Amino acid sequence: MEEYSNEQTDKSIHTKSTGYNVKISSNLDKRIKQHLLKRKAFPGMKGTKQDWLLQAVKDKLQKLERSEEIPIEKSITLYFDQNTLEQINDHVDLNKRLKHNYSKKKLIIEAINERLESEEKELNQLLKKKP
Repeated sequence: MEEYSNEQTDKSIHTKSTGYNVKISSNLDKRIKQHLLKRKAFPGMKGTKQDWLLQAVKDKLQKLERSEEIPIEKSITLYFDQNTLEQINDHVDLNKRLKHNYSKKKLIIEAINERLESEEKELNQLLKKKP
């Protein structure tokens, strides 16, 4: 893991940079905050949230440069019963009033990520216990 200098990024971020606003789910924000909090417990792993996010993007760009694989979005089809579909629509309509950019797709992706995270934790715990 790479350590980054706060002095370097603090000076360069505000003088020669362009801001880019990205909306993330509260779940992802929570994961980032928890991760950064855990990192602070180890010497040499300190840095700001901005530093960490910037390094994550730079790491991704380096991986893309080395990779010949082109990322492709996959399509999945979900079949909902009428009751579930109505609940989804109600939730999306309510959230559109509160958040301007909310959709069924966003809700479904959040649900999948939350389920994956929950089950991954459970499976990791079970695998640790397995002889």
